Amino acid sequence: MKKLCVIITLLCGANLLLADSPFQRELKQLHEQHEKAVAAAVDPVNRRHQAALEQLLRRATQSNDLQTAVQIQEALAALGVVQGMDAGSVIGKWTFRPASRPPVDRELKPDGTVTKEGGGTGTWKIEGNTLKIRYPDGSTDFKLPVRNGKLIGRGHSGDKIIAERK
Repeated sequence: MKKLCVIITLLCGANLLLADSPFQRELKQLHEQHEKAVAAAVDPVNRRHQAALEQLLRRATQSNDLQTAVQIQEALAALGVVQGMDAGSVIGKWTFRPASRPPVDRELKPDGTVTKEGGGTGTWKIEGNTLKIRYPDGSTDFKLPVRNGKLIGRGHSGDKIIAERK
C-alpha cells in the first residue's frame, strides 16, 4: 500500500512538472493572437490584389496578349489562387492529338469561337471544370485546369484527345 501511495505521488508530481507554466500559456496565447491579427490585416490586401490581377487577366486575354496573361496567371498562382477555370487559360493556339487520327491545329478565340485547321468553326465554353468544344459534326470535352500546357479529354466518339499549347 505504501508503494502505491509513493507511485501515485510521483505521478502527480511529474504531471505538475510537465504542465505549462502560466507564462508559457500566456506566451502561446500571445503568439496565436498575433497570427490571427496578421492574417486579418493581410487578407483584405490579398483579396484586393487578387481582384485587380483577375481584372487585368480578363483585359489581357480580351486583347489577345497571351504572354502577359500567362504571367498574370503565374502571379495568381503565387497567391495560391487556382487558375484554369477561366477563359484566359485556354485562349490561344493548340495542337489536338486524337488517339485514332493525325494531329490538327485549333485556335480558341476570346469571342468563344474555335477555328479548325483547314476551315470550319465551332464554339467553346467553360462549364465547371470542363472545357466544352462543339462543332456541327461533333464535340470534345476537356478536363480543366490546363496542366503543363496540356489538356486531356475525350471526343464525341469516346476517343482520348490530348491538346498541347502551341
